[in-house]
Amino acid sequence: MLDFVRRRIRHLFRRSPAPASDLRERIEALVGTAVGDLAVYEQALTHRSVLRGRPDSHLRSNERLEFLGDAVLGFVVAEHLYRHFPEK
Repeated sequence: MLDFVRRRIRHLFRRSPAPASDLRERIEALVGTAVGDLAVYEQALTHRSVLRGRPDSHLRSNERLEFLGDAVLGFVVAEHLYRHFPEK
């Protein structure tokens, strides 16, 4: 299963730059749902090291989304523990 996911992710990030429509189709095929705002996916998949030396780039790093994801995950885990272990 892990190899399957790795292959799909590698295919998504192949070296040749893809037009936005192709990228949208590849992400939709990978996640199995329609992509609303492609810019959010581009930001989520952009590490800050890619932006070094490219001050004119329109891309933003994923750090803000990573912080938000960590907060949401923490909230979900805390709620689950609170509901399932009320005496602890």
